Amino acid sequence: MIRFLDGPASDVALALRRAPHFLRVVFNPRAKAESFDALDQLDDVPKPHERITVYVKSADRGRYHLKCSPRSASGFYISADYRLYDRQPDDATARDTAAWQAWCLAQGTADAKTGRVGGPRLHEPTAGGEK
Repeated sequence: MIRFLDGPASDVALALRRAPHFLRVVFNPRAKAESFDALDQLDDVPKPHERITVYVKSADRGRYHLKCSPRSASGFYISADYRLYDRQPDDATARDTAAWQAWCLAQGTADAKTGRVGGPRLHEPTAGGEK
């Protein structure tokens, strides 16, 4: 299961077949009950009325197999945790596939230079050594 630890999708769990580093999570305000989904597949696109929030993977927890009915839903799924990303793209970027992919690549380059993933580093060296 994919778990969202904070943000609008806090405490939501979804069964996904992919767990990219950056994940667009959509909320459907037209649904009768709270309705979240993730755009995890390469050809997924948001609907015009959906609200998009970007999350970043904070932990890989493996994968698992589900046997489902119908059988077409059976298969391997990913287990990971995600946190709200602190540098959200503008709405037009999040909705356009080519712009979204370019944004993800740019974030990866920035993170590689700074050692940051969406906020403060998880492990900061201290003056007296590492903790």
